[in-house]
Amino acid sequence: MPEAASSPCPAADPRVVLGYDGSTSGVEVLRWAAAQARARSCTLEVVACWPDPGELFVHEVPGHFSSPRNRAVADLEHAMEVTREDCVGVEVVTTVANAHPVDALVSRCSPCDLLVVGASDGRKPRQGLAVDQLCSLLAPCRVVVVETAGRPMRATE
Repeated sequence: MPEAASSPCPAADPRVVLGYDGSTSGVEVLRWAAAQARARSCTLEVVACWPDPGELFVHEVPGHFSSPRNRAVADLEHAMEVTREDCVGVEVVTTVANAHPVDALVSRCSPCDLLVVGASDGRKPRQGLAVDQLCSLLAPCRVVVVETAGRPMRATE
């Protein structure tokens, strides 16, 4: 599997930030991102967002059950369980955000980070663009869009 280019960065704590969508292919993308974090000796931040793009956006109400949030947490816990061995030797931080994926991912990136997202499933939830397309346009760092097969499809600088 090809590796994304890495370069030294003066940032105190460069990270690999991954948008995890709960899909089966998302697990393969997580494995690829973990390998990148290991190769770069940096933290992997796995971000799951709710509700899914295209669903009615609902803000979290403290103390009330939220089915979309519960689903995002369960999906993320399952992904971390099945990729436990892939993440050995990598510091992993998980985040469940009540936000549109583009907003949540771009806001977590600094210029020295690497943002990893899976290839779009064809949905265009915002401004006629898919999450991977918007992240590629808006992120302040390099973005790698990973195909289902787990290899980099395209990267932006």
